Amino acid sequence: MPDRSLLFVPTHRAAHASIESTLAEAAWANAHNGPAVFCLIENGITASVSQDHRALLERRAAPLGVSWLQIDEARARTFIRELLQRMGVAEDASARLETLILPDGLSYGRGPNLAALVAEALGCETLHRRDSDVVSDGVHPEPMPIALELEVIGQPLSNLVGRVRRTDEFAALSTARIRMVGTSSFGAPTFDRRDLIAAGRSARAWLRRGRTARGRTRC
Repeated sequence: MPDRSLLFVPTHRAAHASIESTLAEAAWANAHNGPAVFCLIENGITASVSQDHRALLERRAAPLGVSWLQIDEARARTFIRELLQRMGVAEDASARLETLILPDGLSYGRGPNLAALVAEALGCETLHRRDSDVVSDGVHPEPMPIALELEVIGQPLSNLVGRVRRTDEFAALSTARIRMVGTSSFGAPTFDRRDLIAAGRSARAWLRRGRTARGRTRC
């Protein structure tokens, strides 16, 4: 298993449930794998929500023994500017890179890009994203997603033979090592449902009946 991990939640809204859930995962990693750091990356949230996040982290992280970072807009820019300066990037190029890494407004890629740089700066070997509206299964908490991810990441694909349903596509890549994994989670859907909401309840009910009849997952 990797030695050091960074678990991060990028968010543009209040994310208290996800923060608590991810802190619990980080605590598990600390106890069973190695040092784990929690990082909250905020983008476009109000000062009051950011203060609520900090209060939650100060209250919950210490009892769990979890180190944490809260990166708001100002801290993100300070970090990137210091990083570019230490790299010796020219001033004009530095401004362009800062704009690319930290674009104005909400940006889907901003959080993961920033988290990757933070992980590298902290010497973390693995990076684990948790969405701000997703939490681990509270009814059946074991194994935690982080446990499954750490168990396989860095392992050769050949180790999955006998543990997953389809392995035929692994034949040509049996010596390749696993660099990215995904696990199940519980929470709001991660796809855009605005068109279904606009279509109305009757349209959604019609789709459910049709999909259920074909044995597929319901909307």
